[in-house]
Amino acid sequence: MHRRTLLLVATALAVLRPVACSAPLRVAVGSASERSELKRFDHIWENTGWCPPDATSSAEAMHNFSMQEANWQNHAFISAVPNRGLKYVRIHDLLNLVTVPGSIAHPIAASAYNWTLLDDLLDMVVLDHGLRLGFEIMGNPRTSPTSRTGVYTSWASAKQLVGWRDMVEALASRYIARYGAAVVELW
Repeated sequence: MHRRTLLLVATALAVLRPVACSAPLRVAVGSASERSELKRFDHIWENTGWCPPDATSSAEAMHNFSMQEANWQNHAFISAVPNRGLKYVRIHDLLNLVTVPGSIAHPIAASAYNWTLLDDLLDMVVLDHGLRLGFEIMGNPRTSPTSRTGVYTSWASAKQLVGWRDMVEALASRYIARYGAAVVELW
């Protein structure tokens, strides 16, 4: 059997073993000499993720998708995996949920960002379901809730780079204040 097939079988066994089993399942893959070189991969299986159906959608469309009952239920299932088997959820394009109302002048002041739609999704994941985020600094704040246009358009613009840096700092400060440093540092 090939090494990948063995790894797939080992993964299936680890996931499908009975919950009542208290001893960890150990599966050796490869020859005796290879086994000593294998690293532990337990942490990999604690993660899952998803992305919106359209990364170029408006903040409102992404929010509507993210907050629908089926998505709430999906997170309930993830958080209900026995023995806290899944702890982290990585969601693509989170910054698409942030909006900047009004006209855009770079660098954008931290107070100009509207975090409400992102707050809703993070509250569902973190507070409602007790999951941790694999927070990706991915996406582009929208010019309005219904716009598909991002506010950052040029990495060659020094003003936009300063604005991006300031936005990431404001984002971190906001969620540390909202959830606490002990929670956010695990993201």
